[in-house]
Amino acid sequence: MSTIQIPGVKTEQAEIDNNNNNDSHTITVSSAAEGIHCCKSGRRIFIGTCGIRNPDQQIFEGDAGCFPFGGCGYPCHGGQPFPSVPMMLPNPADLLPTVSLNPFIHREKTSSQSPDAFFETLLNIPNIRTERTEIIEDGDVIITVRSTAEGTCCHRCGRKTYKSYGYGREILLRHLSVFGRKTYIRICPPRYQCTLCEGCPVTTQKSVWYEQRSPHTKAYEDHVLLQSVNSTVADVSIKEDIGYEAVMGIIDRRIAVRADWKEIRKLDILGLDEISLKKGHKDYVTIVTALAGGETVILAVLKDRCKKTVKKFLKTIPKRLKKTVRGVCSDMYDGFVNAAKEVFGKKVRIIIDRFHVARLYRKDLDGLRKKEMRRLKKELSEEEYGKLKGAMWALRKKEEELSREETQILECLFGHSPELELAYNLCRELTDIFEDDISKSEAKHRIRIWKTRVRLSGLNCFDIFLKTLEKRSEEIANYFVRRQTSGFVEGLNNKIKVIKRRCYGIINTDRLFQRIFLDLRGYPLFA
Repeated sequence: MSTIQIPGVKTEQAEIDNNNNNDSHTITVSSAAEGIHCCKSGRRIFIGTCGIRNPDQQIFEGDAGCFPFGGCGYPCHGGQPFPSVPMMLPNPADLLPTVSLNPFIHREKTSSQSPDAFFETLLNIPNIRTERTEIIEDGDVIITVRSTAEGTCCHRCGRKTYKSYGYGREILLRHLSVFGRKTYIRICPPRYQCTLCEGCPVTTQKSVWYEQRSPHTKAYEDHVLLQSVNSTVADVSIKEDIGYEAVMGIIDRRIAVRADWKEIRKLDILGLDEISLKKGHKDYVTIVTALAGGETVILAVLKDRCKKTVKKFLKTIPKRLKKTVRGVCSDMYDGFVNAAKEVFGKKVRIIIDRFHVARLYRKDLDGLRKKEMRRLKKELSEEEYGKLKGAMWALRKKEEELSREETQILECLFGHSPELELAYNLCRELTDIFEDDISKSEAKHRIRIWKTRVRLSGLNCFDIFLKTLEKRSEEIANYFVRRQTSGFVEGLNNKIKVIKRRCYGIINTDRLFQRIFLDLRGYPLFA
């Protein structure tokens, strides 16, 4: 157990708590340092009097074990060997038998093991036996193990064979660090000969704890993947002291570039949205997600947002999962809406996100505000126009959220522009319709009345929105069935933007899928 990097201690024994589900381990050590300074005279003393261990077997966390005492025979203690001076402890009173040394650590039933057996338990690898543990010059730990599993399946016929044929080449695998030291496992996998196949082929035994051609154990790969969550490949490479390509190799081996349909039980609500990989270049990719059981699941990152591409992917969804889809949330982009309609038909509701609807009619209101503000700037004095400062933010707030100053700004603005006041009130009425808990049929009825009022008002700022409302009235009204939005998609878009900034841009859709999957599912899978 020389891997413990604590100066002046000697390992006595290693213990494993059999009653603890967290697999906690206790290593008992004793001090290897000689002598101590007297607590009164300050002189160095080397007369050992006893080794104290708490009688109720409670131990020190971090300083576990027996701590030697030095007895001072100088006149400061009248030539008596006491009081003793405890090493490494600030307060000798803590060692009184009536005082609990550490109330948080108490082992009632523990099992003591030899160092090799202790390492076998720490490794937590099935069907191996530790043969040797060594520390090489650079401080790394190498644990030599031997497989205790018998036989293997023939690589040709698949039948089990038990005829030994020696051992394969030596393999050195990076494993989880032990006591802060890089740790490697050395193994020569056994080989077996199949007597049932022609030519008696030889097969090397495969173990479940590492993959062939991988320089790491699966446990270590899980650790690297956990470190990669909300991080970058470069950072993980530096922290783990492994190559950049090694980290990428682990991600490629363990994280797929598309959804594994076998791992998904149901889809419930699908989400379709686009995101630009490069700002200002309009190189959009489609993010396909699902909201199942309250969790967001990434299904695909498609190379573009064309209807053909989206439709092709939606068709690949297995029939058993298509039956679980209850709705598809999207923005107003025709490619997404039409692709979903053609694949799912009338059995699945296509829902246009209400916040995309609100953004459209509020954009029309903002366009009218800009037009009116330009007119008022020419007509009003500088002092009067200054009173309208902050009108933009006041128009975007709900009435109950307005401050007194903002209310006065709107009153002043509407006094100069009745047309803007009318448009503002119409926007509030439409927002109230979406806020009210009403049925789909009632919502459609109230929206029709709202459209009539807009046309009779003589306002033309909502003309584009009215056309969209007429074209997608059914999809917009589907929101009122279960009041479902694509908020989970928009939330994921924010996470994707963080990933792009963290990784200094990602233009490969496969890599982007892997990073999204890791950030969404990394902790549940590898923590």
